[in-house]
Amino acid sequence: MIDQEIEIIRLTHIAKFTKKILDIDWFSRTNQPLSNHEKELSEKYISAIGFPEANISNVPGWSEAAGIAENPNWNSNWWEAEEQLRSALLAQSLESINDNELSHALNHVTTQTAGQSLEAVAFDKFAEELDDLDYYQSFVNAAAGMAIASAYQAALVLSASAHQDHPFSLKFQLFENGRLPLGIIGNTFSIF
Repeated sequence: MIDQEIEIIRLTHIAKFTKKILDIDWFSRTNQPLSNHEKELSEKYISAIGFPEANISNVPGWSEAAGIAENPNWNSNWWEAEEQLRSALLAQSLESINDNELSHALNHVTTQTAGQSLEAVAFDKFAEELDDLDYYQSFVNAAAGMAIASAYQAALVLSASAHQDHPFSLKFQLFENGRLPLGIIGNTFSIF
């Protein structure tokens, strides 16, 4: 049986998080060197997700980031670790939040993130940097998809009342800092 007081508290946390999405300066620090704080967040993330020996690569430009995003050789162990964490958080969340209420809250998070992140990479901001505009549009959609997935994961951390040093919270903080964490290929965590 779901404790309504706990459900209300957790849904309120997700609502506050959703409002915060409107204030994020999405992708604003791409094309810049990683700050010490961003390096620290990246190290915490790769360690928490189970890849403490992974290298951190600062991706220098949109073309390079698009190439990495298209690479089919993602580290399957990394992907599986994220999927297991997502499944565990979802199961834990459903112990305290009604399925319909949780779905509604998570849908609101992803909708807000989609609008904000797509607007942040509007065509006119970066079109001069790329020759192939169709390729660029594909990458813009992928970048927004990564932001949406990360916001969804971070909202699950709140819905499950998990620890704030959870890997999903750490990864989302990189987005909050204007970055685009691309993922782990081989033994390298690429961040744009």
